[in-house]
Amino acid sequence: MSEEEFRNGLPDLDQKQYFSSYEEFNKFMIEIDKELKGIPIAQRQIKGFGEVAERLDATLYLVPNSFARDNDFSNLSLSAHVLNWFDKQYGDRLIVDFANMQTICRVSGDLYKVNIPLVLGKPKLVFTAKVEEIKPNINLGSPNTASLNIGSLIENITNEKLSSITRDEISYLGSRVYDGCLLGNIFFFVHNKDLFTDALADFRMSVDMLFLDKPLYGQSRWHCLQFVEKVIKAFFETNKTKYPRTHDLHKLSELIEDMRIDAQLLDRIQCSASVRYDSSNSSEDECVKSHEAAQEVVLKIMSRLMVRKSP
Repeated sequence: MSEEEFRNGLPDLDQKQYFSSYEEFNKFMIEIDKELKGIPIAQRQIKGFGEVAERLDATLYLVPNSFARDNDFSNLSLSAHVLNWFDKQYGDRLIVDFANMQTICRVSGDLYKVNIPLVLGKPKLVFTAKVEEIKPNINLGSPNTASLNIGSLIENITNEKLSSITRDEISYLGSRVYDGCLLGNIFFFVHNKDLFTDALADFRMSVDMLFLDKPLYGQSRWHCLQFVEKVIKAFFETNKTKYPRTHDLHKLSELIEDMRIDAQLLDRIQCSASVRYDSSNSSEDECVKSHEAAQEVVLKIMSRLMVRKSP
């Protein structure tokens, strides 16, 4: 997308100049970077992007590096300058897969994997019956954070398949993507991130097991259970709450103060350890229900652990 096309989509773009010189901008960025020490290098660019937006009370966009103009520190140019600054500082060490969440969906009865990009805030979802590569605009400070083409997130889907999607299916896909974006957002900003690393790995595995040449349905269900169990236990660790050694989600969830989790959702996730050894005892439909329930339960739990920065 050219800069002109980008600007045409943002008719009310702020033209304020936030710095008078590159030297002033560079000094500001050095201060931002010092505060990010201790954060993995791969995360510093996007974390720093958010810090700049917050400190300046500005709306920034994920734009091509070519949008940076000499002595121009208005919105789009500033966004590019910030991204370029981190590129120059850390180079290839910034390379990271921002599709940090996965989910699943059905299209005309067939199961597909959906890759969820990192979106800082609430995404604006669009749908076109054509597979497109649309890079989400990470827009900090605006209610419409990013425009995501739902179809472009569905892995290995064809234009022909997309063109047959019904309105009900679009609505269903939208809810899957929207919740996935919110969950990925929370995991990205949550305190004590390391406590949740294993849980996120289980969630990804619950998806991957369904797309093997011979799907492992039992393993998928077990990873869903582990995802929820580990999140609950990490929640307790964060709040310094004692908890029993058990895989029983009902017992664990009852210990979460002032939170009632639908028992029917937990029933869809709960399974015995034996499911790992014989996938013939589980079905694809059970896996889908377990995965969707796990995402809903964890979104409710993790919402309490959102990073809330002081104004």
